[in-house]
Amino acid sequence: MKRCLVIVLFAFFVHTSLADSISAPRKEDLIYAPRPEYPYDARRRNLQGSGMFILRVRPDGTVARVDVEDSTGAPLLDQTAIAAYSKWRFKPGRVKAVRVPIHFTMAPYPYMPHYNPPRDR
Repeated sequence: MKRCLVIVLFAFFVHTSLADSISAPRKEDLIYAPRPEYPYDARRRNLQGSGMFILRVRPDGTVARVDVEDSTGAPLLDQTAIAAYSKWRFKPGRVKAVRVPIHFTMAPYPYMPHYNPPRDR
């Protein structure tokens, strides 16, 4: 029983330490961050979706890999985001992993997610 408890606690601490190391991107850490292009084929097919991606960053600031934490629901949009996020560059040694959201929409510009218009006075 003690062995099982020790293993569970060890797994919990490892999981929380890894989860804590993932942060949101900060402007002061970024060197180069191109936005994903909305592919013409995706717009033509009216593909839309939101997703969350985790960028694993090397000590030199380049992106080692991009993991899909939450898919946009369309493989074409996921691949577009992965291709753009793979080009991101950070200041060396500043971050190890970054969580980045994406939202592809056909809504007119400027699009503000969760925007509530002001009420008349």
